[in-house]
Amino acid sequence: MAELEIISSLLVLAVNFTCSVILWVLSRGSKPKIVLALLSSLLVLWNFFAVLLMPEWRFDRLSFSYEMAIISGAALIYIYLLYLMRPSPVTPREIVRLYTPPFILGVLYLIVRLFQPHVVLENYRDIPLHLNNPEMWLRIAAEACFLIYYIRVVCLIVRLYPQHRRRIAQRYSYSERISLSWVPFVAWLFVVYGLVVVLDVFFTRPGSVQLVVFNFFFAAFYLTLNLMGVLQEDVYTVAETADIESDKKETAANSSIPPAMRRQLKEALVGLMEEERIYLDPELRIDTVARMLNTNRTYISTIINEDFGKSFIVYVNEYRIREAQHRMLDPDEERSIALIAEAVGFKSHSSFIDFFKRFSGMSPSQFRITRRVEQD
Repeated sequence: MAELEIISSLLVLAVNFTCSVILWVLSRGSKPKIVLALLSSLLVLWNFFAVLLMPEWRFDRLSFSYEMAIISGAALIYIYLLYLMRPSPVTPREIVRLYTPPFILGVLYLIVRLFQPHVVLENYRDIPLHLNNPEMWLRIAAEACFLIYYIRVVCLIVRLYPQHRRRIAQRYSYSERISLSWVPFVAWLFVVYGLVVVLDVFFTRPGSVQLVVFNFFFAAFYLTLNLMGVLQEDVYTVAETADIESDKKETAANSSIPPAMRRQLKEALVGLMEEERIYLDPELRIDTVARMLNTNRTYISTIINEDFGKSFIVYVNEYRIREAQHRMLDPDEERSIALIAEAVGFKSHSSFIDFFKRFSGMSPSQFRITRRVEQD
């Protein structure tokens, strides 16, 4: 049992470290997610069934192998969220820095277990009785490391997710499959799981039920996250990363737009929207508009933000909503609201309804009925 737990700890760490390295080695857009999901899923299933099949583990609280699974899993999620929400790629230094603490703990635990017997801890209240055993101190350190890593993941989401949403709003006319709307759900799960662990330490009685329940939660959580990762599109490709870095340089070099150029670009932008109706393109992005006007994204973004007081996604979707309203008022228009939404450039019906309510104060169906009654 002792050898198996040590092997399990090292296997857990090695698999998650391998997944993180895959994220660094493979370029953006090269579909590393399926490989990651497979390796991580095998890891989770191993940990879950090991606890179920080995009676000694079910009664052992503060299991080092279990803590290592959680720590290295949190490290992998941290790297994956960086990969999704940050334009700049994951660096080897970030991976090494993240995996060094659990690696050191694993090596020390291996050394200690060569000379010290394993303590089966059935109750957290018995920890003071075993503080003379270095193995117990390493298990406590692993528990503290687990809490720190969970807090780091939550803080990462709180810091990067709003930045990602603002970046999307300034560069795209749509948010479907790139908004990462499921990421805050991950933060809440981490918070809930951390609270459950803390409550378990202070309020539960010894027994095997709690650890089995925790393992089930752990397995379900990571397998669900793996599924989301496979379905999620890569938001920042290599080209996108280069574009965003270019934007930073342009912003630094072009802090202000000459008045004559500003007026000319504004008129040309309005012409593109009202005469050529480029907003009908569901894949419209700000760099496309910049190329049409033979300028840079920074100037277009500045004009939309400062002169119109809107983000790019709001600016474009206002035109789409006005076009949809015009078509819905046409007595010869017999298409459904969903088909009209698609025709004016929306990629999803739900997004169309959200923007329509925001701009009109009512749903599309209410607008159609109300205006047609007024016309009659």
